Amino acid sequence: MLGRHPVAIRLVQDKGSAHWVVREGDGAYTILRRYRDGETAASVEWETTVLRHLEDRGWPVATPLTGPIEVGGRWWAAFRRLPGRRQEWDRNDPRHRWRGELLARLHRDLADIASGIGQRDGHHRADEAAEITPEHVALLARLRRLDRPRAVAMERHARQIAEGVSFLHAHRFPMTIVHGDFLPWNLHARGSTILGIFDFEASRHDTRASDVAWATWGGRYPDACEGYGAIAPLSEEEEAALPLLWRASWLTWAWTLVARSRDRVEPELDAVLEKLARPWGD
Repeated sequence: MLGRHPVAIRLVQDKGSAHWVVREGDGAYTILRRYRDGETAASVEWETTVLRHLEDRGWPVATPLTGPIEVGGRWWAAFRRLPGRRQEWDRNDPRHRWRGELLARLHRDLADIASGIGQRDGHHRADEAAEITPEHVALLARLRRLDRPRAVAMERHARQIAEGVSFLHAHRFPMTIVHGDFLPWNLHARGSTILGIFDFEASRHDTRASDVAWATWGGRYPDACEGYGAIAPLSEEEEAALPLLWRASWLTWAWTLVARSRDRVEPELDAVLEKLARPWGD
Protein backbone atom coordinates (compact mmCIF):
# COMPACT_ATOMS: atom_id res chain seq x y z
CA MET A 1 0.00 0.00 0.00
CA LEU A 2 2.97 2.31 0.58
CA GLY A 3 4.64 1.28 -2.66
CA ARG A 4 7.57 -0.42 -0.93
CA HIS A 5 8.76 -3.96 -1.73
CA PRO A 6 10.37 -5.51 1.37
CA VAL A 7 12.38 -8.71 1.41
CA ALA A 8 13.14 -8.41 5.13
CA ILE A 9 11.65 -6.42 8.01
CA ARG A 10 12.79 -6.04 11.63
CA LEU A 11 11.04 -4.31 14.53
CA VAL A 12 13.38 -1.86 16.29
CA GLN A 13 11.01 0.11 18.53
CA ASP A 14 7.49 -0.45 19.83
CA LYS A 15 6.95 2.31 22.39
CA GLY A 16 4.71 5.18 21.40
CA SER A 17 5.19 5.11 17.65
CA ALA A 18 6.54 1.78 16.34
CA HIS A 19 9.39 1.53 13.83
CA TRP A 20 10.68 -1.25 11.60
CA VAL A 21 13.82 -1.39 9.47
CA VAL A 22 12.87 -2.60 6.00
CA ARG A 23 15.30 -4.01 3.44
CA GLU A 24 13.92 -3.75 -0.06
CA GLY A 25 14.58 -5.87 -3.11
CA ASP A 26 17.18 -3.46 -4.51
CA GLY A 27 19.16 -3.58 -1.25
CA ALA A 28 18.01 -0.17 -0.06
CA TYR A 29 16.83 0.34 3.51
CA THR A 30 13.82 2.34 4.64
CA ILE A 31 12.04 2.85 7.95
CA LEU A 32 8.39 1.90 8.37
CA ARG A 33 6.61 3.93 11.01
CA ARG A 34 3.28 3.26 12.69
CA TYR A 35 2.27 6.45 14.47
CA ARG A 36 1.23 6.17 18.09
CA ASP A 37 -2.33 5.28 18.97
CA GLY A 38 -4.62 8.30 18.96
CA GLU A 39 -2.54 10.37 16.53
CA THR A 40 -4.85 12.40 14.29
CA ALA A 41 -4.56 13.27 10.63
CA ALA A 42 -4.07 16.93 11.56
CA SER A 43 -1.26 16.08 13.97
CA VAL A 44 0.51 13.88 11.41
CA GLU A 45 0.20 16.63 8.78
CA TRP A 46 1.57 19.21 11.25
CA GLU A 47 4.64 17.08 12.01
CA THR A 48 5.23 16.37 8.31
CA THR A 49 5.11 20.10 7.56
CA VAL A 50 7.73 20.78 10.24
CA LEU A 51 10.00 18.01 8.97
CA ARG A 52 9.81 19.18 5.35
CA HIS A 53 10.54 22.74 6.45
CA LEU A 54 13.67 21.59 8.29
CA GLU A 55 14.75 19.37 5.41
CA ASP A 56 14.51 22.34 3.05
CA ARG A 57 16.93 24.18 5.34
CA GLY A 58 19.48 21.41 5.31
CA TRP A 59 18.69 19.67 8.58
CA PRO A 60 19.22 15.86 8.63
CA VAL A 61 15.67 14.80 9.40
CA ALA A 62 13.63 12.01 7.86
CA THR A 63 10.58 13.03 5.85
CA PRO A 64 8.03 10.55 4.49
CA LEU A 65 8.99 8.83 1.23
CA THR A 66 5.44 7.55 0.90
CA GLY A 67 2.34 8.08 2.98
CA PRO A 68 1.14 8.82 5.53
CA ILE A 69 -1.83 6.52 5.02
CA GLU A 70 -4.45 5.30 7.49
CA VAL A 71 -4.82 1.55 7.97
CA GLY A 72 -6.77 -0.05 10.78
CA GLY A 73 -7.30 3.24 12.57
CA ARG A 74 -3.55 4.01 12.70
CA TRP A 75 -1.34 6.18 10.50
CA TRP A 76 1.61 4.65 8.64
CA ALA A 77 4.46 6.05 6.53
CA ALA A 78 7.80 5.01 5.05
CA PHE A 79 10.88 7.15 5.69
CA ARG A 80 14.42 7.18 4.42
CA ARG A 81 16.95 5.68 6.78
CA LEU A 82 19.34 8.26 8.21
CA PRO A 83 23.04 7.39 8.67
CA GLY A 84 24.82 6.81 11.95
CA ARG A 85 23.70 5.24 15.19
CA ARG A 86 22.83 6.23 18.71
CA GLN A 87 25.70 6.62 21.13
CA GLU A 88 25.91 6.96 24.88
CA TRP A 89 26.89 10.44 26.08
CA ASP A 90 28.10 10.66 29.67
CA ARG A 91 27.30 13.59 31.90
CA ASN A 92 30.60 15.33 31.17
CA ASP A 93 30.56 14.93 27.40
CA PRO A 94 31.67 18.29 25.94
CA ARG A 95 29.13 17.90 23.14
CA HIS A 96 26.28 18.86 25.47
CA ARG A 97 27.20 22.50 24.91
CA TRP A 98 27.23 21.89 21.16
CA ARG A 99 23.84 20.21 21.50
CA GLY A 100 22.48 23.37 23.11
CA GLU A 101 23.85 25.49 20.27
CA LEU A 102 22.25 23.10 17.81
CA LEU A 103 18.87 23.46 19.52
CA ALA A 104 19.10 27.26 19.33
CA ARG A 105 19.79 27.06 15.59
CA LEU A 106 16.89 24.62 15.18
CA HIS A 107 14.55 27.07 16.90
CA ARG A 108 15.85 29.89 14.72
CA ASP A 109 15.08 27.97 11.54
CA LEU A 110 11.64 27.00 12.82
CA ALA A 111 10.76 30.62 13.57
CA ASP A 112 9.79 31.10 9.91
CA ILE A 113 6.69 28.94 10.30
CA ALA A 114 6.04 29.04 14.07
CA SER A 115 3.42 31.79 13.90
CA GLY A 116 1.65 30.47 10.83
CA ILE A 117 1.40 26.79 11.64
CA GLY A 118 -0.39 27.15 14.97
CA GLN A 119 -0.58 24.54 17.70
CA ARG A 120 -0.31 20.85 16.94
CA ASP A 121 -3.56 18.97 17.30
CA GLY A 122 -3.80 17.25 20.69
CA HIS A 123 -0.84 19.13 22.20
CA HIS A 124 -0.42 22.22 24.38
CA ARG A 125 2.29 24.34 25.96
CA ALA A 126 4.06 23.14 29.10
CA ASP A 127 2.90 26.19 31.07
CA GLU A 128 -0.72 25.38 30.13
CA ALA A 129 -0.32 21.97 31.82
CA ALA A 130 0.30 23.85 35.05
CA GLU A 131 -3.23 25.27 35.04
CA ILE A 132 -5.51 23.40 37.40
CA THR A 133 -8.66 23.14 35.31
CA PRO A 134 -12.06 21.68 36.30
CA GLU A 135 -11.03 18.55 34.40
CA HIS A 136 -7.86 18.29 36.51
CA VAL A 137 -9.90 18.71 39.71
CA ALA A 138 -12.13 15.81 38.60
CA LEU A 139 -9.07 13.69 37.80
CA LEU A 140 -7.60 14.37 41.24
CA ALA A 141 -10.89 13.37 42.87
CA ARG A 142 -10.88 10.07 40.98
CA LEU A 143 -7.24 9.45 41.88
CA ARG A 144 -8.04 10.18 45.53
CA ARG A 145 -10.62 7.39 45.49
CA LEU A 146 -8.05 4.99 44.03
CA ASP A 147 -4.99 6.03 46.03
CA ARG A 148 -5.10 8.96 48.44
CA PRO A 149 -1.30 9.32 49.05
CA ARG A 150 -0.58 9.56 45.33
CA ALA A 151 -3.43 12.05 44.88
CA VAL A 152 -2.06 14.23 47.69
CA ALA A 153 1.42 14.18 46.12
CA MET A 154 0.01 14.93 42.66
CA GLU A 155 -2.06 17.88 43.91
CA ARG A 156 0.90 19.30 45.85
CA HIS A 157 3.12 19.24 42.76
CA ALA A 158 0.39 20.64 40.54
CA ARG A 159 -0.30 23.61 42.83
CA GLN A 160 3.41 24.38 43.34
CA ILE A 161 4.02 24.40 39.60
CA ALA A 162 0.86 26.42 38.87
CA GLU A 163 1.81 29.11 41.38
CA GLY A 164 5.39 29.34 40.13
CA VAL A 165 4.52 29.45 36.44
CA SER A 166 1.86 32.09 37.08
CA PHE A 167 4.23 34.21 39.21
CA LEU A 168 6.87 34.20 36.45
CA HIS A 169 4.30 34.92 33.69
CA ALA A 170 5.66 32.02 31.63
CA HIS A 171 2.91 32.49 29.05
CA ARG A 172 4.69 35.68 27.97
CA PHE A 173 7.99 33.91 27.21
CA PRO A 174 9.17 33.73 23.59
CA MET A 175 7.37 30.97 21.72
CA THR A 176 8.58 28.71 18.96
CA ILE A 177 8.13 25.22 17.58
CA VAL A 178 9.97 22.95 20.00
CA HIS A 179 11.43 19.51 19.41
CA GLY A 180 10.25 18.27 22.80
CA ASP A 181 12.96 15.66 23.43
CA PHE A 182 16.26 17.10 22.18
CA LEU A 183 18.50 14.68 24.04
CA PRO A 184 21.41 12.45 22.95
CA TRP A 185 19.24 9.40 22.34
CA ASN A 186 17.46 11.29 19.56
CA LEU A 187 20.63 12.38 17.78
CA HIS A 188 23.04 10.60 15.48
CA ALA A 189 26.39 12.37 15.52
CA ARG A 190 29.94 11.78 14.40
CA GLY A 191 32.00 13.90 16.73
CA SER A 192 30.35 17.31 16.47
CA THR A 193 28.82 16.61 13.06
CA ILE A 194 25.09 16.00 13.19
CA LEU A 195 23.96 13.06 11.03
CA GLY A 196 20.35 12.71 12.09
CA ILE A 197 17.70 14.21 14.37
CA PHE A 198 14.86 11.90 15.38
CA ASP A 199 11.60 11.69 17.28
CA PHE A 200 9.49 14.77 16.66
CA GLU A 201 6.60 13.01 18.40
CA ALA A 202 6.55 15.62 21.19
CA SER A 203 7.10 18.56 18.83
CA ARG A 204 4.59 21.35 19.36
CA HIS A 205 4.18 25.11 19.72
CA ASP A 206 5.61 26.01 23.14
CA THR A 207 7.97 28.33 24.99
CA ARG A 208 11.56 27.93 23.86
CA ALA A 209 12.55 27.75 27.53
CA SER A 210 10.55 24.55 28.00
CA ASP A 211 12.63 22.91 25.25
CA VAL A 212 15.85 24.11 26.88
CA ALA A 213 14.73 22.83 30.28
CA TRP A 214 14.02 19.40 28.82
CA ALA A 215 17.30 19.38 26.88
CA THR A 216 19.18 19.83 30.16
CA TRP A 217 17.30 16.79 31.53
CA GLY A 218 16.29 18.53 34.70
CA GLY A 219 19.53 20.47 35.05
CA ARG A 220 21.81 17.44 34.74
CA TYR A 221 23.36 18.84 31.57
CA PRO A 222 23.81 22.58 32.29
CA ASP A 223 26.24 22.92 29.38
CA ALA A 224 23.27 22.48 27.03
CA CYS A 225 21.71 25.62 28.49
CA GLU A 226 25.01 27.50 28.20
CA GLY A 227 25.37 26.46 24.58
CA TYR A 228 21.84 27.58 23.81
CA GLY A 229 22.47 30.94 25.45
CA ALA A 230 25.60 31.48 23.37
CA ILE A 231 23.40 31.55 20.25
CA ALA A 232 20.08 32.80 21.66
CA PRO A 233 20.43 34.28 25.18
CA LEU A 234 17.63 33.51 27.61
CA SER A 235 16.17 36.23 29.81
CA GLU A 236 16.63 36.09 33.58
CA GLU A 237 12.96 35.16 33.91
CA GLU A 238 13.33 32.28 31.44
CA GLU A 239 16.39 30.94 33.27
CA ALA A 240 14.56 31.16 36.59
CA ALA A 241 11.63 29.24 35.13
CA LEU A 242 13.64 26.28 33.76
CA PRO A 243 13.08 24.03 36.81
CA LEU A 244 9.36 24.82 36.79
CA LEU A 245 8.99 24.19 33.06
CA TRP A 246 10.85 20.87 33.42
CA ARG A 247 8.36 19.84 36.10
CA ALA A 248 5.43 21.21 34.07
CA SER A 249 6.44 18.96 31.14
CA TRP A 250 6.35 15.93 33.43
CA LEU A 251 3.06 17.14 34.87
CA THR A 252 1.58 16.96 31.37
CA TRP A 253 2.37 13.26 31.25
CA ALA A 254 1.16 12.77 34.84
CA TRP A 255 -2.29 14.14 33.92
CA THR A 256 -2.40 11.72 30.99
CA LEU A 257 -1.57 8.78 33.26
CA VAL A 258 -4.17 9.83 35.83
CA ALA A 259 -6.76 10.05 33.05
CA ARG A 260 -5.92 6.45 32.14
CA SER A 261 -6.23 5.29 35.76
CA ARG A 262 -9.74 3.88 35.75
CA ASP A 263 -9.84 0.83 38.03
CA ARG A 264 -6.20 1.01 39.11
CA VAL A 265 -3.40 3.55 39.15
CA GLU A 266 -1.13 3.42 36.11
CA PRO A 267 2.19 1.92 37.33
CA GLU A 268 4.22 4.56 35.46
CA LEU A 269 2.73 7.32 37.62
CA ASP A 270 5.18 6.57 40.45
CA ALA A 271 8.16 7.20 38.16
CA VAL A 272 6.65 10.50 37.02
CA LEU A 273 5.94 11.61 40.60
CA GLU A 274 9.58 10.85 41.37
CA LYS A 275 10.65 13.14 38.50
CA LEU A 276 8.36 15.88 39.81
CA ALA A 277 9.99 15.63 43.25
CA ARG A 278 13.60 15.42 42.04
CA PRO A 279 15.76 18.47 42.81
CA TRP A 280 16.99 20.45 39.81
CA GLY A 281 20.35 19.17 38.65
CA ASP A 282 20.16 15.92 40.64
